Amino acid sequence: MGHEAHHHEEKQNLSFFASPLAHHPSAPAYETGAHADLEHQQKSHHNASVSTDPSASNPEFENMDSSIHDNPAFHRHAEATTAELFYDLFFVANLTTFTSMLEINDRHSLTAYIGFFSLLWLTWYQVSLYDVRFSADSVFERVAKAIHFGVMVGFAVIGPQWKPGQDMPDYKIYKAFGLMLMVSRLTLFCQYGVTLLWTKKYKKTIVPLVMVMAWTLLAAVLYGALTPTFPKTLLDIEGDEIPQKSNVYIAWYVIAISETILTVTVSCVWRIISFKGTHMVQRMSLLTLIILGEGIIVICKSISKIVKNEYLWTVSVVGQIVSGT
Repeated sequence: MGHEAHHHEEKQNLSFFASPLAHHPSAPAYETGAHADLEHQQKSHHNASVSTDPSASNPEFENMDSSIHDNPAFHRHAEATTAELFYDLFFVANLTTFTSMLEINDRHSLTAYIGFFSLLWLTWYQVSLYDVRFSADSVFERVAKAIHFGVMVGFAVIGPQWKPGQDMPDYKIYKAFGLMLMVSRLTLFCQYGVTLLWTKKYKKTIVPLVMVMAWTLLAAVLYGALTPTFPKTLLDIEGDEIPQKSNVYIAWYVIAISETILTVTVSCVWRIISFKGTHMVQRMSLLTLIILGEGIIVICKSISKIVKNEYLWTVSVVGQIVSGT
């Protein structure tokens, strides 16, 4: 036992790809964990000799049937990893930056805030759905995570210029945003593909993973296909840019919501890739508290501005503070 414990504590080199399974799929199930213990007890009870044939040495005890052997055991983290927490910080930084630059004081600013927050949250949620179930530390996963970090930086860059539904002379920033969403989904498609390669021996995982991969790829294609549909820059006689209006961005909401619903539905129907045993609920709860905390900060800043401009605690000022809170 001491030697085994020491062996597990040894630091292993980081591989390019890592299995999302709790044990390597090539290792027979009866040689690891509880199966090995039950095999030892079965042998001791029956005084049986050890056979060189794996099928003969595998004891037939209750619950050892083909359905259980076809259910892979994925890594389940009791709490968020450092990379996941760092990714959450990128989300919060984006939200903080956007709310600090956008004052919600009319209908257009409110819809702009809701739209930006929805795309930001849905992108974060899609990545988190993968991380809590299949993420395993490897070079490939770190590269993929770096790309997701870059997407979050892109959100921060686009935030100050986010004015959906308004006439704009140039839609280059929206075209870049569409390509950014496409890259995010293509990265997820590759991550799910690597997971499928590790688990393809388990037939029950093929259909749900292929369905998630298919819609993720379709979403990436749609994001990319919508990019050229934004209006091209028009110039008047004097060479000035002519403002134009476009509602193409609404399709982004439809695609993002649809892919999220499909991913969650597949995970609920095919329990083999469900969220049972993951820390998704805790992570969502913590992020919700952080978002509420960000809202409190915005309210406090707004109250400070109101009091600073009014100087007096009038009835209207108190009413605004109460309404905001």
